[in-house]
Amino acid sequence: MVAGIFLSFVFKTISYYTGFFFLKIPALIGCIFQVASIAIFMYVICRTYFSSGKEKYEVYEGFILSSYLWFIFQAIAFVALYFHFTVVGNTYIPEVFRGPIRHIQIVGFACMVIIGIFTKTLPIFLGIQEPNKKISAYVLYILNISIALRTISGFYREYTDNLYGFFNAVFLISGILETVGVFLFIYNLNLFDSKKAVKNNPNLPTGFRKYIRAALIWLFVSESALLSFTIYETMSGERTSHALFGAYRHAIFIGFISMMILGCASKMIPLSKGVKLCSTKLLNATFVLINIGCLFRVVAQPVSEHLYPQFYAFMGISGFIEYAAMFCFGINAWKTMQLDVEEETTEQITVATAGTNVYQLIKQYPQTLDILIGFGFKQLKNPILRNTLARTISLGQAVQINPVNLEDLLKELNKAIRTCVGLKVA
Repeated sequence: MVAGIFLSFVFKTISYYTGFFFLKIPALIGCIFQVASIAIFMYVICRTYFSSGKEKYEVYEGFILSSYLWFIFQAIAFVALYFHFTVVGNTYIPEVFRGPIRHIQIVGFACMVIIGIFTKTLPIFLGIQEPNKKISAYVLYILNISIALRTISGFYREYTDNLYGFFNAVFLISGILETVGVFLFIYNLNLFDSKKAVKNNPNLPTGFRKYIRAALIWLFVSESALLSFTIYETMSGERTSHALFGAYRHAIFIGFISMMILGCASKMIPLSKGVKLCSTKLLNATFVLINIGCLFRVVAQPVSEHLYPQFYAFMGISGFIEYAAMFCFGINAWKTMQLDVEEETTEQITVATAGTNVYQLIKQYPQTLDILIGFGFKQLKNPILRNTLARTISLGQAVQINPVNLEDLLKELNKAIRTCVGLKVA
C-alpha cells in the first residue's frame, strides 16, 4: 500500500505537468499495488474470521465483509479509470463514473465498516444495551440494496442524461432506502436513550461518548440532506448544486467518518497500550475545533455560493480550524503511545463482581485465568492482551465481548477466590 500510494502520487503528478507517457506506467503499477494490498488485507481478515471456528457469524461481520467487497470494487474501478486517463490523455473523471464511485467510497466502504465495528463495540465501551440483532440485519440488507441501486441508477442517469423515467425512480427509491437504513442504525444503537443504559456497572468508561453522539448527529444531518437532494432532483428534474452536495460530503466525511475515527482512536490507542489517554484537555480541544470547523464549512459553502459570497472566507478559516483539531489529536495520540504502563494501586479483591477489573483479578488470583479461558475468553492466553486490554475491561464488559452467563462465571471465580483465601489463612 505504501509503495502503491508513493508511485501513484509522485508519477501522476509528474506526468500531469510533463505530459510524458512513459511516466504513467509506474503510476498505473502503483494503482495495481494498492488493489493487491486491499485484496491481501481482505484475505487476512477472512482467514481470521474463518479460523475462529464459529458455527454462526454475527451481523456486524456482515457489515465489515460488505464494506471490504465495496472497497475492492471501487479500487478495481479506479484502476480501470486510470487506463481511461492514459488513453484520453487527461485525469478528468467522467461525470458518469464520479457520483457512483464517490457513493461507494462514502457509504459502501467507510460508513459500512464504521457501522459494523460500532454495532459490536459501542455497547461494550459505552455501557448501553446491545442493538437488536433483527434490526441490525435489516439495516445490513437495506444499506447494501440501496448502495447497489444508487450506483446503477446514478450511472445510467448520467449516461442517458435523462432525469426522468425508470432509473430516476430507482434513484429516488435508493435514497429513501438509505435514509431508512441509516436512521434505523442510529435508533438501534440506544445511545440517546438513558433508559437502555446498562445498570449496576458504574466503572464503564464513557469519555469518548460525546464524539460518538456528535458523529451520529452529523450522520443524521448529512443523510437528511441527501434525502432532500434526491427528492428535489426527482421532482424538479434539475441537478443539486455542487455547493450543496459539497456541504453534504463534508458533513459525512468530517462530521461522521472523521469524528467516529477520532472517537474510536481516543479509546483504542490507550487501550492497546494499557494506559490512560495523555491529555483530556487536548481531546476536548480536538472535539470543539473539529465541530466548529465542520460547521463553518457545511454552512459557508452553500451560503457563499447562493446568497453571500463574503462567506467564502469562512470556508478558508474552516480548513485551518480542522487542521488545528487534527494536529491536537495527533500530538495527544503520539504522547499517549510514549507512555509506559503504570501499576495502579488497587484494593484487595475479596469478591468478584461485574465491575471487577479483569487484569487485577488475574494478578491477585492467577488461578482465575484458567477459569476465564475455560469460559471462552481465549484472548487471555496472549500475555500482551492480558497486560493491555484486560487492564481496561471489567467482567461485565468481558461477557459482552464473549457472551456467557455472568452469574455462572462469577460463581466459579468466587469459588476460586475463597479457596485461595482459605489456603492463605491456613
